[in-house]
Amino acid sequence: MKQSKLFSLIKQLPDKDARTMADAIETHKRDSLKKLFSVLSTARRADEPEAADVFKTVFKKKYTK
Repeated sequence: MKQSKLFSLIKQLPDKDARTMADAIETHKRDSLKKLFSVLSTARRADEPEAADVFKTVFKKKYTK
């Protein structure tokens, strides 16, 4: 996900705000949203993950255009 605005936003969240956001998302009904936030917040301290890898993790299938 090179140059992703979403990843940049999550990466800049202070730990307290990230936990608050995670708690709010945990009550959401969409499982894919929970997985997406989990993947991106886990990668907060590392380099930005590739979009295809994130897609595969969230939806359990290979990304195709």
